[in-house]
Amino acid sequence: MAARLFPRWGILVIDLVLCLVALASAYLLRFNFQVPPHEVDLLLPVLPIFLLVRAATFLWAGIPRIMVRHTGTDDARRLFLTVLAGTALFGVISVARYLFFDGVYFLPRAVIIIDFMATAMLVITARIGFKLLHLRSRGAGKERVRVVIHGAGEAGLITSERWSARAR
Repeated sequence: MAARLFPRWGILVIDLVLCLVALASAYLLRFNFQVPPHEVDLLLPVLPIFLLVRAATFLWAGIPRIMVRHTGTDDARRLFLTVLAGTALFGVISVARYLFFDGVYFLPRAVIIIDFMATAMLVITARIGFKLLHLRSRGAGKERVRVVIHGAGEAGLITSERWSARAR
């Protein structure tokens, strides 16, 4: 069994930082890069709940256990569905708070939607980026086979083109 390059809690922390970046981006986009002070005042008390929900859904789905260097399309789908589940939970919390508590939404609807798209994009892109870095560090994709094509004519050119296409 190979040694872990990075601890699971570290992966969770990186994911949560990406979630915060996505949330900040969502607020900036929603309010045209001029977030009103009262929106910031409404956000600050719910920020711990936001992080708790994201962390809980990531842990529930086992996202930190995914070995980043082996990430594939199944993991991307799993990340997407996990982010979707957390976003759906934000919607439920928002409606429940509005109807049963203080008449204020947990997060603005547009922010929830933008946050979903940004979070999904960031966590999936980060996994793919880390995998590409891992592959590059291991020298993947650098293997070249040198061949000599003996002969002339069209068959030699066709063979040469096929080997060139395969090497790319």
